[in-house]
Amino acid sequence: MKVNLKKIPVLFMFMLPLFIFSQNDFYSGKIRIIVKDHLIIPKNELASTDSSFSKILERFEITNISQPMFFAKTPELQKLYELETPYSEDSLFIALESLNKEKSLFLSVEKCQIPKPLTNPIDYMWWLTVNDPNNDCLWPLQKIQAPEAWNITKGDTSVKIAVLDNGVDPEHPDLIGKIYPPYNFYSGTPFVAQNHGTSVATILAAETTDEGGVANGQMASIGYNTRIMFNTYGLDACLYASTILGCDILSISWYLRCTPTLSYLLVEKEILDNGTTIIKAAGNGPIDCEGNVLYPFSGREDPRVIVVSSTGKNDMHTNTELCSEQNTNSHYPEVDLCAPGYRIMAGVSTDEGLNEWPYYGCWGGSSQSTPFVSGTAALMYAVNPCLTPEWTQNILKNTTDTIYDSFLYPGMVGTGRLNAYKAVLAAQNSHSSSLDLFVRDRIEDFGYLGSYQWGWWFDNSPDIWVRNQPDGFENQIHQDPEYNPSSPVYVYVKVHNKSCENSNSQGNLSLYWSKASTCSSWPENWNGNQPEIGSLIGTKEIPAIAPGESVVLEFRWDISSEAVDQNWAVCLLARIENLPIDPIIDYPGHLEYDVYYNNNIALKNLTIIDVDAQSQLPEINNLKYPYGRFLYIGNAHEHVNVFDITFEASSRDSSSIVDDGEVHIFFDDNGWDFLSEYIVKNPNIKIINDGEIVLRSSSVKIENVTFPAEYRVPIYVGFAFKSKVADIECSYDFIVYQNYSNDTNHIVGAEHFVIHKSARNIFYANAGVDKIITKESSATLVAADINESATYNWYDKSGDLISSSRTIEVSPTNTSDYCLEVISNTDGYKDYDDVVVYVKECWLGNIYPNPANSNVEINYYLGSNDASLSIVSPLGAVLFTQSLNPNISSTIINVSNYPAGIYSLKLKVEGVEVDEKILVIY
Repeated sequence: MKVNLKKIPVLFMFMLPLFIFSQNDFYSGKIRIIVKDHLIIPKNELASTDSSFSKILERFEITNISQPMFFAKTPELQKLYELETPYSEDSLFIALESLNKEKSLFLSVEKCQIPKPLTNPIDYMWWLTVNDPNNDCLWPLQKIQAPEAWNITKGDTSVKIAVLDNGVDPEHPDLIGKIYPPYNFYSGTPFVAQNHGTSVATILAAETTDEGGVANGQMASIGYNTRIMFNTYGLDACLYASTILGCDILSISWYLRCTPTLSYLLVEKEILDNGTTIIKAAGNGPIDCEGNVLYPFSGREDPRVIVVSSTGKNDMHTNTELCSEQNTNSHYPEVDLCAPGYRIMAGVSTDEGLNEWPYYGCWGGSSQSTPFVSGTAALMYAVNPCLTPEWTQNILKNTTDTIYDSFLYPGMVGTGRLNAYKAVLAAQNSHSSSLDLFVRDRIEDFGYLGSYQWGWWFDNSPDIWVRNQPDGFENQIHQDPEYNPSSPVYVYVKVHNKSCENSNSQGNLSLYWSKASTCSSWPENWNGNQPEIGSLIGTKEIPAIAPGESVVLEFRWDISSEAVDQNWAVCLLARIENLPIDPIIDYPGHLEYDVYYNNNIALKNLTIIDVDAQSQLPEINNLKYPYGRFLYIGNAHEHVNVFDITFEASSRDSSSIVDDGEVHIFFDDNGWDFLSEYIVKNPNIKIINDGEIVLRSSSVKIENVTFPAEYRVPIYVGFAFKSKVADIECSYDFIVYQNYSNDTNHIVGAEHFVIHKSARNIFYANAGVDKIITKESSATLVAADINESATYNWYDKSGDLISSSRTIEVSPTNTSDYCLEVISNTDGYKDYDDVVVYVKECWLGNIYPNPANSNVEINYYLGSNDASLSIVSPLGAVLFTQSLNPNISSTIINVSNYPAGIYSLKLKVEGVEVDEKILVIY
């Protein structure tokens, strides 16, 4: 489990911390509250004005209530009280937060943090870095938060860390007594002093001296008290360090330039199988032995190896801080994380006294990045001796800080820049002295409360995945289940042991399914009481799991088509049950708490939608829908609740599904009748018709929906793509989540979508050229054929559908815009085009006779009193102008005096020419 809750009454567990700290960060049994009214605090013979608060005081045997800041000038601080209980401060905090859900009693409920001094070595370079603003020689230690990590542990000499390099100077002032044994551990030969190996050794384990001590050297190192053993290069030495000496960590700042041999790969595997963590430099980017750009990984290496590249003081991978001519270091998909590696202060060889003081210099390269990570791993092992290579890698990768130019190296610089403090804290908190099995909620979930901050992402476990064929042990990529009554799907769940004890085949793993929902309740929606909603998939005994190891269990899932079909999203729930030493604490009516507070429960609420040439649009009730799934929103609880429902598109591959397509939400009749009043006034929603809406924004919230008890609404979330992106292969993320309206941080559930779109041919909607007509006439609009099966929808300027034919006749009384929507019937891609039909208010009608040589009758239609008719010669001269009577519709002009030729008749209204016709005179 994530925290010891045995003494905490279940009644008081309903709270939602935004940030969780390890227990030794707070004073035991103390909580502070800022009250809105002093009368809530019982004094002398006066009882509290709130009976629920009084019950909490009694239940937690509050022994003392003090007012530590009675002298404060700030009114809020004058209302701060400190409560002391013999029970856990966590449980009191939870109870008070639950009581204060409506924020009616307290302005704040707070734990009392313990002030802690940061470790401050006396080594001269560290003193300069901390105290001299013009000197930052040991800036990497500040950047990776080394002092905060040292405040947790300064390392343990029992942690065995082996460094393999070209040589080391044991006489360097910062390495005296730091290398054991005092000779090459594999060959037994004396050390050969070399600058490169000395730099690596000092970064990792230079003598770091506490206040009051006397420093031999001038550096401080990330490893602090850590000692190392050393040997020169060689696979045999690496294997000896692991298999024979049982080292915990191998730090390797060298690589093979050519494709690794079979023996190399076998050695690597044995070392990792021994439980030894390998931390290895990514390389500095010259050329390999074939003359190609250096790429030290062939793709055959074990993925458990931790590969390290470099960043600078500016937290950028691009090298902008040179101490000598040096390129940006290597970057490629196998890199796990980066660490400081440009302009690094480190030791150099004394060369038995021949070199002159100082024995330090400026270095740069992934060789120097690697010992920062190795030294951090040594601190992690000091607080958690049960770590494994996979576990260590997981913590290091998921506690990093941002690399600001990572967008220039997509997928090639790992998860970020090393943060030693976060990594050591995670290692410490993930250690358990008693048996503790867990399934992760998130990648950064290390099995303890506070591994990750609460949010809608708590229900997308990376340790649960579906395969449509029984290959999930090798292929751990989640697929959307394909519902086929003649063949099952397979679900895989990974269980971890975060303790130092062998699990000895204890406990069961049960796997449940339910129709996806943003609000679900245990066990009602899962245990089979409503088999059309959800049920048990199966239960398996958990085999023995060694300390720090994990196991994957396979479940066969025979999906009943009567319960769920291909158009429903499903959710999976894994529970480690019947393990007395590590029980589940249930929170009735709050499945989200079950998942967050118990590390032995995990949810998978992820739908994968693949759109490719083989995909067919779903047909539901004889209508074609865009690609998507059904899910429930609403209230699964036994009492009325007010919720917000949020639809949110995240950017992936630089754009979101709302940018490149449309998100349609469909409701059934009951759902629309219930929700429409919350939707109609939302400016970010376009109503297509009753029961169908389109999102206008990447984030749309339906707010303050009052749901009756146990009332859920099915909705269909569908995704349509615009043709403009048809030829691009990309992926999109979308989320539907639900929170209490009075507490935006309390998210009760979510459904996640990942939409993968393959490339296809582009087509364009073409509504033709704009038209000009007169009143009481019509225009023919023709959509260009896209040469594939498609639907052609025409909409008027109000957005109402007026036709679904390629050709339509329109007779507007005023100038009108029309929109053509073309939808591929195969995969739902669509494009739009607009056309304008201009309607003339005034125009020239029939001219008779034409050609003419005497009287000509000219018909006209006017909407104004100010109109005139002119005859214009072929050279542009105005030969005749006549004002027109708006009360009649024609005039007669004698043209017998005009020479033969082609003339223009021009109609002007209020001085503006509005129409023109040709008159031929003979």
